[in-house]
Amino acid sequence: LLITAKACFREAARLAPKDPVPLSNLSAVEFELGNYIGCELFSQKALGLLAASDGEQNENLHEKLLLRSARAKLYSNKLEDAEKFRELVLDRIPRYRPALQDAPEYFTVGHDWADSLLSSDLVEKAPKDVSFLLCGIGDARHLLATIIVIGLLREARAPPATFHFTLVDVKPAVFARDLVIFQLLFDSMTEKKAKLRDTIVTLCYVYAAQVMPQWAYDRLQKCLATALDSLDMERSHLRKLFYIPQTFRERISHHLEAWQHLGDGAPDFSPPGCEENGPDAQMFLELGVMLPHVDLLEKREPELFKLFMAWGKTRSVVARTKIHKYVDSYWKPNVTLVDLDYERKREGPHRPLIDFRPDEVARSLWTQVPHAMAGDCPPGILNYLAVFFDLVASNLEHINSKAVIEIVIAEMGDTFDRLRYGLLRHRQEVHGGFDPSTFPAKFDRIHMSNIPDYVGGPLITFTQGLSLLRHDGSSALTSNVLRNTPVWMTHDDFLAEYLLLPTRQQVKNHFRTQLSAKMGAYEAEIAGTTINGAGAVMAATYDWVRASTSTLSWEKLMSRQKLENWLYSHFLKLSLPHTRPTQGNLLIIAPLNLTAFFHLVINAFEAGYPAHWLSDIMSKLNDGEITTSSRAPTATQMTVTEVQKSHPLRKMSVKPFRAEFQTLLAIWRPLLPFGLHLSSETLPQLGRICEFMIKFQPNYNQEIERPHFVLVLRKSMPTDRKNLRHTLLDDGTGDTTAAAIKLRTDPGIHVISVFKFTTDTQTVSFWMDEMIIDHMQKEGGWAAFVWRSDNWLPALGPVLVHDRDSVTKGLSWVSRL
Repeated sequence: LLITAKACFREAARLAPKDPVPLSNLSAVEFELGNYIGCELFSQKALGLLAASDGEQNENLHEKLLLRSARAKLYSNKLEDAEKFRELVLDRIPRYRPALQDAPEYFTVGHDWADSLLSSDLVEKAPKDVSFLLCGIGDARHLLATIIVIGLLREARAPPATFHFTLVDVKPAVFARDLVIFQLLFDSMTEKKAKLRDTIVTLCYVYAAQVMPQWAYDRLQKCLATALDSLDMERSHLRKLFYIPQTFRERISHHLEAWQHLGDGAPDFSPPGCEENGPDAQMFLELGVMLPHVDLLEKREPELFKLFMAWGKTRSVVARTKIHKYVDSYWKPNVTLVDLDYERKREGPHRPLIDFRPDEVARSLWTQVPHAMAGDCPPGILNYLAVFFDLVASNLEHINSKAVIEIVIAEMGDTFDRLRYGLLRHRQEVHGGFDPSTFPAKFDRIHMSNIPDYVGGPLITFTQGLSLLRHDGSSALTSNVLRNTPVWMTHDDFLAEYLLLPTRQQVKNHFRTQLSAKMGAYEAEIAGTTINGAGAVMAATYDWVRASTSTLSWEKLMSRQKLENWLYSHFLKLSLPHTRPTQGNLLIIAPLNLTAFFHLVINAFEAGYPAHWLSDIMSKLNDGEITTSSRAPTATQMTVTEVQKSHPLRKMSVKPFRAEFQTLLAIWRPLLPFGLHLSSETLPQLGRICEFMIKFQPNYNQEIERPHFVLVLRKSMPTDRKNLRHTLLDDGTGDTTAAAIKLRTDPGIHVISVFKFTTDTQTVSFWMDEMIIDHMQKEGGWAAFVWRSDNWLPALGPVLVHDRDSVTKGLSWVSRL
């Protein structure tokens, strides 16, 4: 209707060029369409025509035009020095709920298939240079497979002139292990045959085994020393290929040093011989170790060779026990599988995460490498691992001079934002011939493995990752699901859980993305497939491409009411996630805090939604009351059916989340690409926002590695272990007692999702308007708790807010600007 009205008013203005009314109507239409520059333009033209006119009607029109013009200027206002505030937000504000165990898990050996990021199609579309972003690099299997495929394409056609790989992982230990792998590869490129075999077999043990022979352990120790020296030598093989900022080098060296002598006192396509039921796999299951080649075993460990031959004849328990005793006495652990920082903080007396089998590793590495490249490799796990690394080494030698591998120790979502806004490399030094200011910020392929399983799924990747793709239609975001594959019966159910959109067309419209043509065809082929009654469709690796960078046409936008309900649904889902188990292999993790809502609002504006629509939504949330047909999640998993459920309009109090929202809105206001018009200017000044620290007693150790916690400040002490979500719900399904209603609306409770937790000191830190905390301390009776947001039961506390020894105030938000 607006588009039709616009055309009519344009025609009226053409037919009556002296009449200000059609121009005024045009300014009103442009305002509603979100074209604030056009609104101002037509308003000024109409005001010019009114200047020579008199009369009460013209005076009213004059006031309307001035007001509309002022509002248009307000909504189109954008702070010029937003970048200095953006860096503060990235440095200070976490984007996920914390776990009470602040050291992330150390996953050493992947479970997904090694996926080459380079394809012949990509070479044709980007013939000169190619850039890749690999998130959650883990054991570098995708990088290694890509290096082999680069060599394969080199034989068939001219490869790109340069390759840039940006590797991202939150764990310094991951990069320390990967550098050990590459150091062994570099060593193998220059060694003679006698030493070469020892190096490659040692590499196989480092990559795919839990324990290794003493001689391989000694070779590993030599490699650790070489890698440590290489980090400090600009002309070393490692530093010629890898760009590693000094701060990252120090964190990586910490782990290389920890692994030195750590073990001194410690007791699908299946390549031939690597089948799950093959002889090598069965031998590993029986003996618990991967033995070296028989001739190497006889040469290096003749005693073990005799024991092995005796066991091979009888397969008796006695013979097997003798091998176990020998291995326990003389073999060494693969120390690169241990992150001591993580183990010190890890919940409970667990062993390192080493639940993998060498045959699984071998099969996963050969999924995309043409089998013909193995040549006449004899059957066996160790043989195929060795050939794989031989191929990597030989091709690494050819690309070494035209490739850069950049290391980034950071979280994926944070890296996305820093890359987008130029805040990742702006302080990094030039060294080793590498200038980080010339590194790409757009990528031909972004490979995320299954990291989205743990950080909010496509809601994060679509709002923050798509903008980093280099080309529309061909560059791709790639990920797969490993955490909970059987949960998803359809791909649409998967998308509905994270995006709260029931149809693929809505996903395409709003986020301007779609599956690649190849992946779309593959999805159609496997749709409906189940394994033992469980979903199988999300077992595939999917490529999402950007459909367009243009804003949506008016016809493709949601209606104003639908957009409002959709954003309120996300707000309620972020604030009140549905109860879920605290553990389990099929758990859908809900880690996002309220900052995800601001990313979503910015994304909506960039898609073409008018600023005054979005401003109005922010204003109502700022007031603490909304009227909506949206609801907090009604099930642990939001399927298409759940998302499509309709509910009556209802006024709800969201005041328990208002203190946090107002603080975040004040912090994010300079970063919003549009101006705000709030119904009440209740936002705190940035100088009033301070960091507060609350120290808790360490008396909770249940499932503390899950990012499912909130900080709760409440006036009344809970009398029992009550489900807090039931108390907070104001949609008719929650607690409707007078006490609960008063708690929600007074409010006598503040729920905070954006905070940090330091395990060593059991301390919470968060940013808040100091007037709110000052009021609590003066009034008395307020207490702080850490509450779980999965079963919604208390974990830590109470700590009395007026106890200034336990609750301290730090710097203000603007103190270091």
